[in-house]
Amino acid sequence: MANPLLFCQPLLNLAHREAPEVPEKTLLLSYESTNVFVAFVRSLRRKDYLVALGTFLSILSLLLQPFAGALFTVRDVWWLGHGAFTRNHFGVLYVKQYSSEFSVNGLSKVGVNRAANFMDMTAFLAASSFASADVIYHIGPPPFVSGGYTVGEFEITDNDIGILYANRSAVLSQAVCSAPDSLAMVNEQNERSVWHNTALFGHCQYTWTVNSNATYLFDCGQDYASVPIQYRPVLFWFFMYSPEPTASVVLCIPHASGLTVSVAINLATKSTDVTPLQSSPDDANSTDIGSFTYNGLFFDEASMDETSLARLQSIQQQLPGAVFEAAKANDTMLLSTFTSNGFTALAQDVYTTYLSLVAKSLYLIEDHSTLSVRVGSNCKRIFLVPSAVVILCIAMSALVILGSFLHMSHYHARRGLPIPSGLGTLSAAIWLTAQTDLALALADDEATPDKIEERLSGHRYFIHKQSGRILRLPDPESGRDTPLSASKGLSAWLLPLRRKSAGLVSQKNSNSSASDVEIANAV
Repeated sequence: MANPLLFCQPLLNLAHREAPEVPEKTLLLSYESTNVFVAFVRSLRRKDYLVALGTFLSILSLLLQPFAGALFTVRDVWWLGHGAFTRNHFGVLYVKQYSSEFSVNGLSKVGVNRAANFMDMTAFLAASSFASADVIYHIGPPPFVSGGYTVGEFEITDNDIGILYANRSAVLSQAVCSAPDSLAMVNEQNERSVWHNTALFGHCQYTWTVNSNATYLFDCGQDYASVPIQYRPVLFWFFMYSPEPTASVVLCIPHASGLTVSVAINLATKSTDVTPLQSSPDDANSTDIGSFTYNGLFFDEASMDETSLARLQSIQQQLPGAVFEAAKANDTMLLSTFTSNGFTALAQDVYTTYLSLVAKSLYLIEDHSTLSVRVGSNCKRIFLVPSAVVILCIAMSALVILGSFLHMSHYHARRGLPIPSGLGTLSAAIWLTAQTDLALALADDEATPDKIEERLSGHRYFIHKQSGRILRLPDPESGRDTPLSASKGLSAWLLPLRRKSAGLVSQKNSNSSASDVEIANAV
């Protein structure tokens, strides 16, 4: 925008016939040889306001470049329900399957396992081992298990990015554990290591005896003889001989209920979050799990083979051992744990984890139905920065308004200016000063390049509109005498033009040497 203004400004200053300008604002003026900041300052000092406005707009456009870079920002956007996300081999996230929902096959649903094919105790032993490992290594729950919820399994897409959402039936396994109302310890007189312990839970009484030279003992038991052994509440008891004999016992009652949940599975870590719902899904009746809850620690041993019985006995030692390890992690000496019934909360956590794991074998059956799922993911999206947008809009509006005003003003200023064709070339520059007293002044042998400014001083310059040539007038402020007096008027300025015309006419009727003489006389 500014370059044409800078180039034309000397000509615009020469167009002032009524008020000719000094050489510094006409023939010696050059804004193009300086940068835009210097040109802006010089134009203000010389009162070239069109140049000042043009350079100001150029500076403003330069200042807008940082705002253009700050106009956009990249944010993480949660993109839900529009397909399956994955990454290509360049690591770029893209939508692999674009749809609001897609179907997957179900693998299991809520229902009582009537076949009782879990009696080999393999699944129970794995669950107790997992619960014990979680206490020590904090490995977290497996997929489809979270916070006591065991969700009916289904196929998970092969994506490794995003979160999968679905509504599914689930089993909520809970262990309600409580400390005894009272606990009595009696030492056998003849045997210092034999202790008879009696705990009361309301109207129920539980008794156990210890006799060992170990420092710590733990085990589990069952009560309520009127209930089938696999549904009875269980007890976890603990005993410490040193520094002084102390006992503790916890009563845990297992509960299981079926319900409908909304499940969210992280496809990268396979961790599961569960939110209970009120409505039931179409895949199964989520409440049909029977009226009794398996305790997972006791079964009818008469119907079990030796291998299964050995696994069951291992489970009965492993779970109270996991509770004991959890207590030692918080209290190395276990003194406060024994005295404050600290095993109660720990037993509830470990036992609930175990029940939620064995629920897969007890309350889930095979399923061949399909269900609809959705996948959401954090995607990179480009947003406009509000502050940068406002500033940029205001600045661009100012550029448009001021730029329009500048172009109209500049058009009006150069409307009557006689501009030769090929402006900017050497031929146009020669034509502007040809056959003028200005050309005669510069043609003197003494007018060396370093004395041009001296030769031009003492005069004011303008463009004669009829001839289109640059003429000069004596500067009354300088007081310098000039070869052409002001009394000669316009005829003195046009004298070289008349001589040139006479030379051209005589050239037609003369030989080449005579023609050269005429041209020399005209100059």
